[in-house]
Amino acid sequence: MNNIASQRAESRRHVRNSEKNRRVPSLRLHKASGQAYVVLSGKAIYCGKPDAAGFAGADTQQRYHKALAEWMAAGRQLPADPNTRSSASAHNT
Repeated sequence: MNNIASQRAESRRHVRNSEKNRRVPSLRLHKASGQAYVVLSGKAIYCGKPDAAGFAGADTQQRYHKALAEWMAAGRQLPADPNTRSSASAHNT
């Protein structure tokens, strides 16, 4: 009985972990600098200041999607060489 219960618990844990791994990191606002950013592999990638229209301006969203696409294409890891990363990682004024 205990063996079956432990297998079920292990199975549930696996499902939770795989669900967590499929989540897409969200765009956030860095209050001190006023810049939008996303955290990928533990690193903050800045996508620029919001447009006059608000936080989710077209330019900010474009940089976010580009950084996210590159990260996902690399197997959810940032490139080893920072020069190969998109311009979205640079601090924008």
